[in-house]
Amino acid sequence: MSAIKKHVLANLEATKARLSEGRQWIGIKNLEAPDEVQPRAGIDKDWVSQLATFRREGSEFPPARVYQLPAGRLILAEGHHRRWALLGENETDMLCEIVDGSMEEAIVYASGSNKSNGVKPMSPKDVTKAIEMLFGLEKWWAKSHAVVAEKV
Repeated sequence: MSAIKKHVLANLEATKARLSEGRQWIGIKNLEAPDEVQPRAGIDKDWVSQLATFRREGSEFPPARVYQLPAGRLILAEGHHRRWALLGENETDMLCEIVDGSMEEAIVYASGSNKSNGVKPMSPKDVTKAIEMLFGLEKWWAKSHAVVAEKV
């Protein structure tokens, strides 16, 4: 097993343990993944391919973080690359941790969701995108650069 796969699997296990409550399988097509809640500058197709390979080899993915808005919409806040890997493998459902909340809460969570996962470091473009997500929310306009930097 490659060193990167060992690292990824260890981080996936840690995330699974952290997200052990409130999980359920959701149809992937029922999940909205708007760009405003995607902290990466774009989807890394090579990473998606690697995740799909891990899946084919029997790896379980940790639950994705999903915010259920008051109107019932399900917003994917964490797990965008896993979602694409599952779709590429023709899977129809994704294990999710559902959190009741607002779009703003989903954006704030998503902006920091890749900060320290250790699996795929954020590029400078990713960090810029995450910062822009926060500054798109009025309540973050007055925050100091240090507070924003700590979040992302």
